[in-house]
Amino acid sequence: MANPDKPIRRIEEWQISHTLPYREGLSEDTCYSLMKDLGQDISVSQKYFQYHSIMMPT
Repeated sequence: MANPDKPIRRIEEWQISHTLPYREGLSEDTCYSLMKDLGQDISVSQKYFQYHSIMMPT
């Protein structure tokens, strides 16, 4: 998700083809806030890397 100051490509098409809990869809501001909050939550980062370490072939 490292994409500083760049738009998320094809987000509108993705929103059309997927059911969202947000009726109005995800605005750039909402996506920014969500990614900022997730990026600052250390438990999310730990779970992400833990999952990927388990899934990596040895």
